[in-house]
Amino acid sequence: MVKNNYINEALVYHERFKPFNHRFYYKMFYLKFPVDKLDEMKNAFFSLDKFNLFSFYTKDYLDGSSRPLRQKIIEIVAPENVKAAGEIVLQTSPRVLGYGFNPVSFWYIYDENQKLEAILAEVNNTFGDRHYYLMHGFGEFKKIATPKVFHVSPFFDIEGQYEFSFTPKNVDIDYLDKKTGDYFFKSAFTQIRTHEFSAKNLLKMFFRYPFMTFFVTGRIHWQAFKLYLKKAQFFTRPVPPEKMLTKEVKS
Repeated sequence: MVKNNYINEALVYHERFKPFNHRFYYKMFYLKFPVDKLDEMKNAFFSLDKFNLFSFYTKDYLDGSSRPLRQKIIEIVAPENVKAAGEIVLQTSPRVLGYGFNPVSFWYIYDENQKLEAILAEVNNTFGDRHYYLMHGFGEFKKIATPKVFHVSPFFDIEGQYEFSFTPKNVDIDYLDKKTGDYFFKSAFTQIRTHEFSAKNLLKMFFRYPFMTFFVTGRIHWQAFKLYLKKAQFFTRPVPPEKMLTKEVKS
């Protein structure tokens, strides 16, 4: 048994401001763990690359291959002068009964002195597309801006700018209009409590958040339907950006 608090319960909040207000929030849980410890996390209810109550498939991340996660992440960030010589921590949701969908996962990359070197946000949409937003060169948690280049919701255009803000317990993702400075939306993951990673606690999470990953996809479509009823402007899916990685805006 891994004696670390890799299980995190959180409150997810999302509020739209333009052209009308639309807000929702719900509770969920996610895993946040060093990728080098993944093989040690296997237990009666958690499997690696095979079906279980909870499972983690390496092919669900980055280039879609089953190669080691550290190898895959280093290949992505090394050309951007990120050495990733220290710990690499992944924040994501596991598959539940074989099904999983992560709108966003976060890779926290540390240097050889265990100082935060970079954060990679891995964003997926329901069309099967994927994009990376890389934020690095900061050493401490802070707010970082990146241009929005990847289509996520059909009710938002890809013009504008993201602002990512990180603390040990919170991740805030805001989307603003660069022309006016007004916010299109604000969203946040707020950690409520953590639990030791164990088969017992995973089973507790299943009964507390049953079929969680199925509900994530269901909530996305339910909120989209409500926006449709509110006559939100619809934007067709553009061709995904040629480059898979977007870096932060330099101040």
